[in-house]
Amino acid sequence: MLSKLTRLIAAVLTIAVLSAGCGSDDTTTAPAAAAPTTTAAPAADYGEAETSTLVVANRLPNLSSNVVIEGTSRKGWFAEEGLEVSTVQTDDVRAALASGSVQMAAMEPGLLMQARDEGLDFVVVAGHRCGSLNTFAIQPDIPNAAALSGKDVLVGGVPGTPDADFRLALLKVNGWDLSAVDGINYVTVSGGSNAWTELFYEGKLAITPFFGRHTPGMIEYGANIAVNTVVELPDEFWVTTRDFLDNNPNAVGRFVRQAVRMGQYWLDPANYPDILEVMDDYATDVEKEGDLSISQISFCPNSYVNEEYTQDLLEIAGITDIEPMSEWANLDYLHAAQAAYGMNNDGTPGAVHSPFKFVG
Repeated sequence: MLSKLTRLIAAVLTIAVLSAGCGSDDTTTAPAAAAPTTTAAPAADYGEAETSTLVVANRLPNLSSNVVIEGTSRKGWFAEEGLEVSTVQTDDVRAALASGSVQMAAMEPGLLMQARDEGLDFVVVAGHRCGSLNTFAIQPDIPNAAALSGKDVLVGGVPGTPDADFRLALLKVNGWDLSAVDGINYVTVSGGSNAWTELFYEGKLAITPFFGRHTPGMIEYGANIAVNTVVELPDEFWVTTRDFLDNNPNAVGRFVRQAVRMGQYWLDPANYPDILEVMDDYATDVEKEGDLSISQISFCPNSYVNEEYTQDLLEIAGITDIEPMSEWANLDYLHAAQAAYGMNNDGTPGAVHSPFKFVG
């Protein structure tokens, strides 16, 4: 199981890195979920928080990774719950949570399952990142999939490997079925996305995935951006330990309530000026110009958690022997917060949840 989970981590992190680096434009194919207008905190229905201090771990120091915690703290919303909540950045959120130095962590599904496999009783209490943007460029002189025969194609591996199969399924969903084409040379390229795009510009790659920062160059080059699809699969959960949850249910309920409050608030375009003022020290130059759309790609306003979508994500890496969600999640507090704000626990209507669901 552990060796399989090691492969899982590699696959999940590859997808997560791709989504974190990608940008967005008006051709994004997944519909954006409308953020509810109700953002006032619901009436208190929990007892006094058992602890007044929570420390939350995440990996990245950017706006989108920190707005739900830092933004909520700075607006005084956690204080309304009797909580003082702060964040720390660490490359190993699992170790931080296991050690007790933090009480909550933003954690990827693969890392969660690896931790549980190793005996750490971690529990999901809400969703954080719910999707990823996947973008692919095709040479402008390639009219169809058949013309790829004899060409070098970069999809992150060869058919039969998790990352490659995921991307090939996305290509097929978007009208580029490479499985029926003989003679395609599937290549791997070291050096990261800058190396990929340079080889693409030199005409040495017929297809390549790319990150959002490369979009202007791709447009100037005249690339066919054939895939620009948000795949709504869970990237991160809010995770705590079973022990902390059992001993601090009111604190967890109050934390989740305000996390869901901010989760919908910061996605509403009407609140961009407030978010940029509150989170100025985290904002990039693009964000400071008022464009938060790229930063918001991987978030959903209801912070939902879905067992089927989680299993789909794990199965991308060939992992099927996963515990039922009742073992690794307690969504009572999430459901209560969603109901208080007039939301449900469903994914975005019309979104792609797994390309494998649409291909034969």
